Amino acid sequence: MKDLVEHVSVDLDHEGGEGWMFVHPDASADEIRDALALVDEAGFEELDPDETGDEFGEDEQGRYMVPLARKGGW
Repeated sequence: MKDLVEHVSVDLDHEGGEGWMFVHPDASADEIRDALALVDEAGFEELDPDETGDEFGEDEQGRYMVPLARKGGW
């Protein structure tokens, strides 16, 4: 896992084309935007729960878990 900013981290599986972004409740909008920009640069995108039918949850540290996938790959 690579920490991108203080309150947001991203774990990408380039081989499998999937990943997660973990957002701490104290994360600022700027931190989230910066992390999403790096996710985009890596060729991944945030999955839309309305399209996937999945509900996003929280991990054991209380961070919001956002599923990611390679663009055009899910």
